[in-house]
Amino acid sequence: MDRETLNEYDLIIKVHDNPKTESYRKYNTTHVKIFILDANDNQPEFKSDSIQPINLKETATNGTIMRLLAATDKDQGENGTVYFEAGHSNGNLSDLFTVQKTGEVTVSGNLKDRVGIYSFKVLALDKGSPPLNTSVNLTISIIDENNHSPEFLGLPENNIISVYEVKTFILSLSILLL
Repeated sequence: MDRETLNEYDLIIKVHDNPKTESYRKYNTTHVKIFILDANDNQPEFKSDSIQPINLKETATNGTIMRLLAATDKDQGENGTVYFEAGHSNGNLSDLFTVQKTGEVTVSGNLKDRVGIYSFKVLALDKGSPPLNTSVNLTISIIDENNHSPEFLGLPENNIISVYEVKTFILSLSILLL
């Protein structure tokens, strides 16, 4: 029996005695409803749109919500109640990102000059006994934001350049982008 397929059975039960003569046989019927109780036999399943890669500018501030994770569990009651946790990662990412039990993935640190791709495991767990879980890798790309002005290098102190008159003009300037 699987509660998720059919959660109740409606039966009519008929009984009879077994006398030596069939004409003396007695019958009785009753109606019985059987309700199937839930067992924690399904693990949570992530909704596909909640685990897509995240692109985030390096100027995102602490507390910024990047994603709201979503998962479902076919079980009922505590067995079907889902919460989230961050799993293991390469390096300590808890100083950059936090996964709330509600599924909110937030910025928890300064992302400035931390441009790159970060990946870590996220778990969806149910509250059954024992709890079942599913994990996925969540990828976050921190994108460089053009927040530095270019600078001129190699100009004289007075910022004046003098050149001789020639038919072909060649000037080389170096610009450093930070």
